Amino acid sequence: MSTEVFTALYELLVSTYGLTSTNNVLSIESLAMFLWIVGGPQSFSQAENRFTRLLWTVHTSFTRYLSVCAS
Repeated sequence: MSTEVFTALYELLVSTYGLTSTNNVLSIESLAMFLWIVGGPQSFSQAENRFTRLLWTVHTSFTRYLSVCAS
């Protein structure tokens, strides 16, 4: 995915669905984790290692973006 497409997707999700950053992770990093997991497919533990985040943080970020895709 090109940088321009990633940025446009991110801006759409923020403006339309009101996605925001949390204390643990920026919303743009959450999007990167989500796309990396579903694009691979990669496991949460692989994302934990790749993005150096706690497994709980990866799971929470993934769930946030998944709920937006489902709506």
